[in-house]
Amino acid sequence: MKLSILVILFLFSPLVALGSDSSLLVRNVIIVDPSGETSQDSHDIEIIDGRISRIGQQLKSQAQTLIDGTGTFVIPGLIDSHVHIKSVPGAVLRKNSKEQIDSLLNCNLGILLAAGVTTVLDAASPESLLREAEVLNSGRNSPRILGLAPFLSPEKGYFTSSIERGHTYDDLWPAVRSAAELSQMFSKAKTLHPVGAKVTIEKGMGPFEVFPAFSAEFRREIQSQAKKANLPLYVHSMSNEEHELALSLDPHAFVHAGYYDESPDESILRQILQKKTYVITTAAIYKMMLLMWDHSEMDSSWLRQLVPSQQVASAMDQGLRTKVIEQMVLINKPWWIPGFVAKAMAPIFMNPNSIQKNLDNSLKALKQMHQIGIPLVAGSDSGNWPLWTSFFHGVGLIFELELLEQADLSPLEILRTATTTPAKMFGLEQDLGSLAPGKVADMVFLKENPLNGMKALRQVKWTMRAGNLKSPSEWRNAASSPACR
Repeated sequence: MKLSILVILFLFSPLVALGSDSSLLVRNVIIVDPSGETSQDSHDIEIIDGRISRIGQQLKSQAQTLIDGTGTFVIPGLIDSHVHIKSVPGAVLRKNSKEQIDSLLNCNLGILLAAGVTTVLDAASPESLLREAEVLNSGRNSPRILGLAPFLSPEKGYFTSSIERGHTYDDLWPAVRSAAELSQMFSKAKTLHPVGAKVTIEKGMGPFEVFPAFSAEFRREIQSQAKKANLPLYVHSMSNEEHELALSLDPHAFVHAGYYDESPDESILRQILQKKTYVITTAAIYKMMLLMWDHSEMDSSWLRQLVPSQQVASAMDQGLRTKVIEQMVLINKPWWIPGFVAKAMAPIFMNPNSIQKNLDNSLKALKQMHQIGIPLVAGSDSGNWPLWTSFFHGVGLIFELELLEQADLSPLEILRTATTTPAKMFGLEQDLGSLAPGKVADMVFLKENPLNGMKALRQVKWTMRAGNLKSPSEWRNAASSPACR
């Protein structure tokens, strides 16, 4: 297999870690485990060969490395269940070359780990990414990358449209037109070891229906072939109408909660609950859109330490913002509206007030889902289309978890959306999502108690990936390209 620049840079960049030996002992930490009871008593955690071997008080250990964790709060490594890892924010509008994008992709990995994100689900995985993930996941210097493949959209459907992608999705799955093509896609996907397949049911992100959806007959074909391939279906749908179509597929998960411009139909929510379908939240979409107007977050030292200055500058550029909203309106316009008219109307459809309303509607829907017991999973949609300038990796998940406070989830419930619940959704609860002997040693060490609020997640002291312990600056410096600065 030919390794990309992404893999080569991250596997072989010079790395100096506090604890990267085969065994280490972290002393005097306060454990906040979303899967069980929390205690204010200090504990020690012993790690051997990348897994937790023991947790206890005043452990006697022959570990090669001792780390004093006094005053830190430890949570399981965070899981972002909706990212687009190969998408670099603003790459299209900056006209980044293929080589520049490959270099910038390395930044995404370091940023995620610096933010405390140790596992991601790429929600539209090209073949190249899944090949690279096989190599990266065997090491301890990258977040664990899980993927969805094949990515299924009808001809002329959502994401097969003319939106500018630059070089990011050169090898994205093509539109599927027949049962034979569908079979070939599933056969190919099985060799890439995804955790599921993705289906799009999107008629348009606005007042008009501009994208076709799969017919009922073809949805049955997708469901049948997915079952044969043993690949759970993750569905992109947003509205009551789209969710109802999606439910005919018996989806394992919705990759968005949706409902940004309407209220949930109670009967739809009951069906989601009855089918035990997971819902990936993605409210941070609208928070990150708003960053293009409200720059207060951009000035925070936390964000500046994580996000490359080039990306911050692009997100604050008013000229680029205009191009973004014009493009989004253009791809969601019906054929009979001239392009120049759509561009002129763009600020009417996309502005801070309309986007804030989308965010408020989404949080209201999430609150309803939580109240009736639908399992919620945190996902940011970071990366999204590379046209967007402000969909930052790493910080997107922290925004997401902070927003869930507004949906009336408790701190412990919010932490579960990024730890225990996604681990169960992926069928990886034996390895991920909680702190216990035998689990992979993915952890985040915080300077503040997250049970007092999600702002504590901005205070990362160290992130551990399979026993490899580094500070945020060390993880960021591992991404050594000048473009990462």
